[in-house]
Order: sequence, then C-alpha cells, then structure tokens
Amino acid sequence: MDLNRGLAFGWLLSSLDIPQNYYSNTEFYPDLSYGYDLVSNYLFFMVLMDYSFSGSIFYGYVDGKYYYGSRLFWRLGKLIFDEDPKFFSLEYTSNLDRSFFERMFNYGEIYGFETIDVDRRIKMVRDVAKRIMSEYGNSILDVVYASSNYLYRNGSGFIERLKKFMGFDDPVEYKALLLAKMLFRKGVTSFNDFDNIHFPVNGSILPFILRCGLIHLDDEFMNKIVQSQLTFSEDYALRIRTRECLDFVSKVSGREPMVIHDFLDLFTSYCCTSQNINCVTHYCNGCPLSSFLSCGGECFLKRICKYCGSDLASKIREPSFKGNVYY
Repeated sequence: MDLNRGLAFGWLLSSLDIPQNYYSNTEFYPDLSYGYDLVSNYLFFMVLMDYSFSGSIFYGYVDGKYYYGSRLFWRLGKLIFDEDPKFFSLEYTSNLDRSFFERMFNYGEIYGFETIDVDRRIKMVRDVAKRIMSEYGNSILDVVYASSNYLYRNGSGFIERLKKFMGFDDPVEYKALLLAKMLFRKGVTSFNDFDNIHFPVNGSILPFILRCGLIHLDDEFMNKIVQSQLTFSEDYALRIRTRECLDFVSKVSGREPMVIHDFLDLFTSYCCTSQNINCVTHYCNGCPLSSFLSCGGECFLKRICKYCGSDLASKIREPSFKGNVYY
C-alpha cells in the first residue's frame, strides 16, 4: 500500500458530505411494508445471484428506460418481487427452477440473457435456501439472530456463518459484508459490533485502486491484470490488500468503511468505471456526485492519482478469474 496516497485520499474524503445509501430506490429495492423477512430474503438472494455481470453483454429496456449489467438484474428482480414477494420466500427458492428466470427475462426488451449462467444460480439458490431452512428457520434474519447480532464472534458471527454458504464462501467476504451493510442500512436489523465491519471489495473497485496507485504492483502482476489473467489466489491477494487499504483510508478520514463504500460505489459507477475514465474521456453527464462534490467536470482525485490520464489507466479494467461467483 502507498501510505502517502492513502493518507491523502483519506484526508480528501474527510471534508466531503458523502450521502449514505439506504437502499430506498424502489426501482431496485422493496420498502419495508412487505415485512422484514421478505425484504431481507430478497436482498439476500439478489446479492447471492449478482455476479459476473460487469463484463457481460446483458442489457435492455424496461418501461423504455435503459439498464445494463447488475442494475438490470436488480431491476428485473424487483419486478419479480412486485409481482409476488413470495417468489423470494425460502419455500419457493428452495425449489427454484428456470421458470423464475424465464419470467424475469420476459419483462421489457432484454438482450444477452442467454449469456447468464442460470443453471449455476439455480443450484446455488436451492442449496443455500435448503440449508437455511434446515439449520436456522424461514428467513435470513434467523441467521442474524443465531449470531446474537454479531458480525464476528469466534466463528459464530453473521459474516462467519454466511461464509459456510455456497456463493458466500469468498475469503475476502465481499457479498457477506455487502449484505450486512444492506440489512443494517435498510433498518431490518442491527449489529452489536458494526464498528468492526470491513470495506466490501468487488471487482469494480479494483480499477480505481490500481489507477490511483493506492496499491503497489510489480510489472508482471500489472500485466496480468491488463490481460485479465488472474488466478483465484492472485485475486484474493489483490482484494485483501485493497480491503486493508480502504479500511486504513476509513480510519484516516474518520468515516466508517460503509460511508467510504458509498462514495466509491458512486465514483466507480460514474467517474472511474471499468470502461469509462473521466480523466481520459472527459465525459461527465448526469453524475450524482455533483450534489456534494464541486469538481467542474474534472476528477477531484487527479492530484493524488498515479496514472491519471495515462494510457495505462485506460488499459486497467476490472480483473476476474475463471469460475468467479463472488462478484
């Protein structure tokens, strides 16, 4: 980790009034009027099924509005939920079949759905739903209660229990940490040790981290990333160092890791994405960061970004590894 850049990044974030995401956008998330159990199960299974969309050609139009990748998947998932919330009950998901996805992909004008590995998602959802029913109860919240509302507790915390489920067994705990954040922010539960939560690291964060130079890589490792040739162990090494780096940035900034995640979730979705980099393309349109960041169309991190505007910045895209179901 580049300590100087980490310190500078934390200092810059400390002065921003970063809006918190409460997952209240009804395009993607149901409100609590449906009950805590169904809303929690929806978040749980959508997080479980949300992987390998960033580099796909999955896109489409719903009610005339364009969506792509994960955003399209969550929009379709919410429409399924609106049709019947019980589609996300454990009784239904434990017997999930292809008809669920056929119904999902029948909304709007959807392209690239044939690239989605439906069978693998069905296997994961069924397996996890059956395990929760047999070991805990009828809701993902029963896993929270079994953990006594602790994230980590000598192997019996919520994050630690989730890691025993298929799809959540990521050693960097991305989906488990993201789900804990969603449940907490949505107001369906609380955690006694929320101060111990780590930054959830997926692939979309990595291009920014590497372009900015927050983590040092040798030329051989960087070349593997440019060519998207990482192994599972290399992906783990990169993401765990990134998590440590952003936990450090959080401490420097005086903001909890989930607030830093709120910022980077926006920043890597609009300013420094895998495909579009503001410092190279100078494209800035409809960016929600303008509500709290006076950047004038220029990247406000350009003073600390190692590869700002360079050819290498354009070549650094979201890495992954074969068989990835973690992000």
